[in-house]
Amino acid sequence: MNFHFFIDDKFIDDFIQEADAVSTNNVYVFTFDKPAKYVKSNRGIYANYHSEALDAILQTIQASDRVFIHWYHQKVLGILQSIPAQTTVYAMFWGGDFLEYPLRCGTNTHLSSFLFDAKSYGVYKKQYADYVRHQIKKVVRQEYKEGAWKNILSLPFKLKSKFYPIFSGPNYRKIKKEREQFLQRVSAICHWNQHDIQLLETLYGVQLNHKNFIYATGELLRTKAAQEFDEKKEMVIWVGNSDTLTNNHLEAFDVLSSLKQENIKVICPLNYGNKTYANLINKNGKEVFGDRFVGLLDFIQRESYFQLMDSVDICLMYHNRSQAGGNIFAFLQKGKKVYLKANSTIYLLLKELGFHIFSELELAKQSYEQFIEPLSVTQIEQNIALLETHLYGQDIRKKWLTELLN
Repeated sequence: MNFHFFIDDKFIDDFIQEADAVSTNNVYVFTFDKPAKYVKSNRGIYANYHSEALDAILQTIQASDRVFIHWYHQKVLGILQSIPAQTTVYAMFWGGDFLEYPLRCGTNTHLSSFLFDAKSYGVYKKQYADYVRHQIKKVVRQEYKEGAWKNILSLPFKLKSKFYPIFSGPNYRKIKKEREQFLQRVSAICHWNQHDIQLLETLYGVQLNHKNFIYATGELLRTKAAQEFDEKKEMVIWVGNSDTLTNNHLEAFDVLSSLKQENIKVICPLNYGNKTYANLINKNGKEVFGDRFVGLLDFIQRESYFQLMDSVDICLMYHNRSQAGGNIFAFLQKGKKVYLKANSTIYLLLKELGFHIFSELELAKQSYEQFIEPLSVTQIEQNIALLETHLYGQDIRKKWLTELLN
């Protein structure tokens, strides 16, 4: 049997549908509470971590079964401890699971300089400072409530024991070690980009096997003819994919700020991640671009989201890590012009495969007319053909998934 352990995410329903189409040996476990925010499927068993329901499922897993972890976090280690050591375990790579750390780990992890450009790193450090202040207030209030303040001599020692993991780094070292142990245990990382696997090997000092896999997003291939240049047309630029710091929004806005007097509109999705950060970026975007900036702060149904993409001329993603693959593929399917960071593993892969994409380094050298010049019909057709053949076509997705589940 194939045992799948899921978080509540927008990719899960499509995965279940495609998995059922290629294998009847799937058990789906929802490790989150009802009602789900994103998952609508009724095919799963709700079994939270540390619950009796989850324990019962784990007891049925045999050495001949396969376990698929759809998003790694610390609680997953409990699953590994409860199943046979011979059981095949696959980790489906997302990006945020291994290439980010919780805020409690501090700002000096081995990923910080890799993830964030300068301004975004400054925001990250401020978020951490706010987190520490909040934790201090929380602990002091609790100690006061419990009367610990009466023993003035013991209070500093109690506070030190509570805050040592925050200030001195044990949280970070512990989580990094747990990730290394997990990666050493898994049979393979399931992902569509070998560059990310190589990055994990470098960052965590492990050797990993690789299985091809990609999540579907439900978007159909659609070709859109290249538009003729029209200097009177409002050019719509899409920036980022979520309200997470790894989008490096502030730096992306800096790059585009020289165009703010041109006939442009900037659309920025800020409805999937951190609301406090979303409000900050929305405010900054309006300060830079005025009424030409549209921050998407509210959740949008998928079909409406894809329709909004149709109005876009240019996509700019400023991630350093692998992120927004589904959005990038959708824009390429729609014949849009895509700009990525030159050090992004997605950029590296797409350039290797021959896609017509661009980097932020090219953008810095281009005139406005060069920037908004659309792809040719031939370039659009080549991008779509490459997607369908190598990454996102129904045939290649089905082939990869069939090999995994059978």
